[in-house]
Amino acid sequence: VVHVLAFSPDVKRLASGSADDHIHIWAVETGEQLATLDGHEGTIQAMAWSSDGKYIASGSGDATVRLWDGATYAPLSVLEDHEALITYVTFSSDDRWLASCSIDHSCRIWDVATGTLHRTLRGHKNMVWCADFDEKARQIVTCSDDASVRIWSVKTGDMLVRLHEHRGPVWSATFAPGSKTVLTASSDGTMKLCDSFTGERRLTFEGHEGMINAACFSPDGKFIASAASDNTVRLWRADDGSSMAMFNEHEDKVTFVTFSPDGETLASGSDDGTVRIRAANEWDPDRGEQATNSDDCDWYAWLLRV
Repeated sequence: VVHVLAFSPDVKRLASGSADDHIHIWAVETGEQLATLDGHEGTIQAMAWSSDGKYIASGSGDATVRLWDGATYAPLSVLEDHEALITYVTFSSDDRWLASCSIDHSCRIWDVATGTLHRTLRGHKNMVWCADFDEKARQIVTCSDDASVRIWSVKTGDMLVRLHEHRGPVWSATFAPGSKTVLTASSDGTMKLCDSFTGERRLTFEGHEGMINAACFSPDGKFIASAASDNTVRLWRADDGSSMAMFNEHEDKVTFVTFSPDGETLASGSDDGTVRIRAANEWDPDRGEQATNSDDCDWYAWLLRV
């Protein structure tokens, strides 16, 4: 079973992490397996590429985070300080920092170049699911099963803002591109957009009939995509919170959603074992006609079943 997918910045390679403790690297165009990365001793739960493609980070049920060379796939360092399973990893935009989240109720910030621990962020009362750096890597946001969202100083590790907008666990939190707002998504079926400095709520997004498992911005910040346990993906306008489209191709809960780095496609993954890929002209009226390459992506669906 594949637990996590991560595209390289140029979208030419795809890393998959699975329950067999291995990381597999695939060629996106052909589906050819390029490499297998071994070292973890637990299910691969989290992965990320650095923005320059030089590094791959992975987190596992063995409570470790590992850094790999993004070109040769050689192991670089093992980051050990967490006390339990890793739920999420992400790089800062300048690739200086790596954040890791865990069910040990903490988030840790690591120095990528040295592989050393920079700060430990403690305060959540339950497992931490997600983290995201702002564009200048001055702030980092975390979210937790304790229904709270916290914004911290990357430099000092001090908590700056605490948000408690949701009535259930918060499973996704991300900064808006080029903005000082934070988007959060929760098991209560809603998303909130709040000011990252004052905590003031800007917008509430409602419409899903189940838990929201993932949410993300388009690269230009114009759109928000959400994936939910009602088997749907929804697309929203980021400026006013209006619903633009609903995609209901999946036959089970949707656990993953992401825009391609160029914003030309929207992909979602589901417990039905499939990945759906949609072209931008399906939701953006400003786009011209373009082909939807779903027939070229059959191997993605196969990948999620192995």
